[in-house]
Amino acid sequence: MNTSKNKFNKSLFLLDKGEFDRALALLEELIQPSGDKEYEDYVYQLQAYCVLIEFYYQEEKLQQAQAYLNQLNDFLDSLDDPELDDFQELAEETLEPLEEIISELSNLPDACDNNPSVAEDENQSSESKNITDSDAGKRLTKTVAGIEFAFRWCPPGAFIMGSPRNEKDRGAYETQHQVTLSKGFWMQETHVTVKMFKTFMENTGFQIIPDRHKCVGWIKEGIPLKVFDKTEFSWEKPGYTLNEHYPITCVSFYDAQAFCKWLGKELNAPCQLPSEAQWEYACRAGTTTPFSFGRILNGEQANCNGKVPYGTNTKGPYLAQPSEVGSYQPNLWGIFDMHGNVEEWCLDSFGKLSKKAVTDPVVNKDANKIVRGGEFSECASNCRSAHRCYCSPESRMFSIGFRCILQAPLDFS
Repeated sequence: MNTSKNKFNKSLFLLDKGEFDRALALLEELIQPSGDKEYEDYVYQLQAYCVLIEFYYQEEKLQQAQAYLNQLNDFLDSLDDPELDDFQELAEETLEPLEEIISELSNLPDACDNNPSVAEDENQSSESKNITDSDAGKRLTKTVAGIEFAFRWCPPGAFIMGSPRNEKDRGAYETQHQVTLSKGFWMQETHVTVKMFKTFMENTGFQIIPDRHKCVGWIKEGIPLKVFDKTEFSWEKPGYTLNEHYPITCVSFYDAQAFCKWLGKELNAPCQLPSEAQWEYACRAGTTTPFSFGRILNGEQANCNGKVPYGTNTKGPYLAQPSEVGSYQPNLWGIFDMHGNVEEWCLDSFGKLSKKAVTDPVVNKDANKIVRGGEFSECASNCRSAHRCYCSPESRMFSIGFRCILQAPLDFS
């Protein structure tokens, strides 16, 4: 360990054993549920957490220090009383001397639990251990109207949805919780392409009538994001050069649902958009890192704004438009373009994620629909497996497409 990390501009507390014991006793008292805490109690709790984090860090018990940091983040996030607004400012000032420690702890692999007593248990892991189906990623192909549709098997299993608190650029609505998917499904291997969607329109007479829901788009540069072009587009002319192998865009949630309904009828199989949980499960393919391919994205690994990279200072390519589907390496289950290229409609409405374990969740409480995966003009952090975004279901954007799933079991007779 770099001992220079133990030196601070100012010291919060004396870290002798007596001070540590008092902090631990105070912390255990203060973290008990209570409806009558005074402002000073919150201050004492904050200080106690800081002592524990610093103590375990200096003792080189990093997993325990990280677990207390996660608890501290939970504590700060839970304070939604307007009367405590100035406490957040106090917290920032109090944590400033620990900035280097917090930065180092935040770059560690996440502790398996926010309970420091089990944080270093070698038998514990944050990885999903319940994905045991040896057929995960098995490929299924079906031909419809002369076009091959490929799907990859996503077995029943459990995983941790959302992002750990130490994940860089983590969003406020990425609460980690266990999700169990009781049934497997077949995720489409690529985005729905222009050729696929055009065939659907030709075979059904389906038309996209822009009316008041016209397709809009822009190109984003840097941070803060700057709009330097905004105009009206269509699926045929989305504002960039394309061919039939590009992902379809400028389609609404309802347009995507109509396509899934048609494809299901043609295949005689239940076909729909993936739920948000199914989408993240398929995206991660058993991984727990920010991306299914690791911790770094700079436009080399997936199509995004490589000028704003993630996990590295090395800037990469920025194509400023989608790529043909399958242009980058697939994830471990053989699914392409789950990070970047174009965002994807999901079945769910947007809302806070559960903090408790859930089974087969689908949320339909809000008008706005989830879109996942990030897209070609997004900074790399917005392409993380856990990143969540939403859009009005009527909206048509030149950066939003979709893919379908087939629900198991299948009967193609």
